[in-house]
Amino acid sequence: MALHKLIVLAILTSTNALVMPTTRSIAFLPKSRCTTTTTTHLSMGEDGTTTATSSSPFDDYKMSDPTQGLEIKDVIVGDGEPAKDGDLLKVKYTGIIMASGRQFDTGKISFKLGDGEVIKGWEQGFSGMREGGTRTLRIPPALAYGEMAVGDIPGGADLEFEMELTQATSGVVGQFMATYDLGNNTRTYVLGSTLFFAVFLPQIAKVVTFIFNSVSSA
Repeated sequence: MALHKLIVLAILTSTNALVMPTTRSIAFLPKSRCTTTTTTHLSMGEDGTTTATSSSPFDDYKMSDPTQGLEIKDVIVGDGEPAKDGDLLKVKYTGIIMASGRQFDTGKISFKLGDGEVIKGWEQGFSGMREGGTRTLRIPPALAYGEMAVGDIPGGADLEFEMELTQATSGVVGQFMATYDLGNNTRTYVLGSTLFFAVFLPQIAKVVTFIFNSVSSA
């Protein structure tokens, strides 16, 4: 097992001082490796059913239409594993109000897929997306904020998000490492070295003291 993974396992099993931070409050729920740049269009209803189409319903998205579902356009398909419920995702995103074309938010965020931390359009839109990919979502109000106004987003707004899935991790150790930006880097080795000395130095001191006392009394 790689040294940085051993260090992380030692951290998880040797200390309770580190507490996983909570995901920041999401006011506006919101180039990379690729295997192909072919644009793929998918249509998705409110029940999460996905249908691939040869035409372009994404471009024919109908605003203010209660029957309109989520439309997905893969601009770049990443080369990582498909995102699934329970994965911790790190995302770069830009949000646009479709009616006006006005950008209302942009930034980075991390969340666990399937935990209901983000709007339904994101939950459905990220499912199956591969790490390193870029994707555009067009989200009807029913899968966003409904008729409720949120900040700069008016009630009943159709939203468009451009996003990049920069990282998708699963498992306790992997998600711990992703949350604290641990891995084969300086932060990990500094933290690991500090933990090593904190845990083992007192024991080493006891052994040295015992040997010294034994030699002195001989």
